[in-house]
Amino acid sequence: AEAAYLSGDFKEMKQLAQVVLQQAKRLSDEVKVCEIQIQAYIAQQQQRKAIQIALIFLKRLGIRLPEEPTWEDVGLAMEEMRISLAGKSVRSLADLPVMTDTMMILAIRVMVAVSSAAYHVSPELLSLLALKQTQVTLEYGNISESTVAYLGYGFIRFLKSIPAPLA
Repeated sequence: AEAAYLSGDFKEMKQLAQVVLQQAKRLSDEVKVCEIQIQAYIAQQQQRKAIQIALIFLKRLGIRLPEEPTWEDVGLAMEEMRISLAGKSVRSLADLPVMTDTMMILAIRVMVAVSSAAYHVSPELLSLLALKQTQVTLEYGNISESTVAYLGYGFIRFLKSIPAPLA
């Protein structure tokens, strides 16, 4: 499936992905196909389909994100993050244990894979993805992709500090 995607044969990629998904015995077997499908839809400028694939897979992992979130959703998630980070230093984040929960590692991988689609379609969803990645990292530990989560959270905090332009 990946070779078909990389060669631009999206029809073949779709067929092979279905075969792999039918044969998969675990979610960890399916995540690579999910990532390939996300990247293929992004390559075809079908960001909304990429997002749908990601949200369905994340839901199977117990992570529910709205397909069309609002800034109110982001504000609530920011408040939850503020509470989660209360009293924590940057150093304490670096000292978190290594994430070992396979399902949460898969979730982070899918959230990272779909972030560029969310960037183009929904800054609200992109924000929620970054916040959810950070939340998962705080709860389950660090992995290499945690840097993306911390960067996203920092960027959101930076944007919130910029005053809105006057009308």
